[in-house]
Amino acid sequence: MKQDLTTTNGFLQTDDSEYMRLVSLISGLWEKAREKAALAINTELLDANWQTGRYIVEFEQGGNTKARYGEQLITNLAKDLTHLKGRGFSRSNLNYMRKLYLTFPKSETLSHQLTWSHYFELLKCDDELEMHFYMKECIKEGWRVRELKRQIYRYCVGGKKGRTPDGVRSSGYRQSTLCSTLSTILA
Repeated sequence: MKQDLTTTNGFLQTDDSEYMRLVSLISGLWEKAREKAALAINTELLDANWQTGRYIVEFEQGGNTKARYGEQLITNLAKDLTHLKGRGFSRSNLNYMRKLYLTFPKSETLSHQLTWSHYFELLKCDDELEMHFYMKECIKEGWRVRELKRQIYRYCVGGKKGRTPDGVRSSGYRQSTLCSTLSTILA
């Protein structure tokens, strides 16, 4: 029995409600599968970045906050890992991986609701209180990285440097005002 299917703007249209239910079920299945895959990938990447920071601090640096070999260690790692694995291992990224581990020495304290890109932006906050405030807000409000970045620059970095990430002049709060406001809110 051949179904009467017509296309409008590239979409199938039919009066067969069972067929449309089948399309909906399969579509929903794949949407959930993609979401689960993205979450699994994010979890593994975040854990790998945290482990990399741990290796740099504990293994190569013997647990010291500062590298025994200074900035040369990060520079050499950046060159070698980029050669072996490709993009993602710049000096800047490695420094932030290191900072991720130093800021969150227990991997269980990382929220897997946030991506590495979220943490990359959060770690730019000079004050730990600010960082934790934005981390909580980001999770609570479901901010994407772009919105997190806008919020941080608007109230923190923009207030210090006078510019947003887009180079537009900021009328955001100054650093000291924000920190005292955050202290009051989080107290």
